[in-house]
Amino acid sequence: MGLTTMPGILESITERLDVLEHDLAQLRIVPTDPNEIWAEGAIRVVEAVAFSGLSRSELYELMTSGKLPWSKPARHRLVPRRWLVQWLAKNAFPRAIDSLNTGRKKPAPKKGKK
Repeated sequence: MGLTTMPGILESITERLDVLEHDLAQLRIVPTDPNEIWAEGAIRVVEAVAFSGLSRSELYELMTSGKLPWSKPARHRLVPRRWLVQWLAKNAFPRAIDSLNTGRKKPAPKKGKK
């Protein structure tokens, strides 16, 4: 490869990176603007558990890992409703399939004569 083809390759790479950056921006779960995150209000963790089907420990894990924005203006932690709905829309189907696969009970052994 000669030096004359290098600008063409760099231009092609730059174009591909621009496309990837655009696609990633479309996939974002959590809005970056704080006003947008809290635009539809917030719910307490207990309500988020009931609404989402996630366990309390799963929600707290999302909070401590920084994947879930939250606020504690008074006594209770609050979760932005919009974030939770978006997260569920993206993750609920795979989680439902996983729970179906892992939640199946094994049939009880048949009692028979020995």
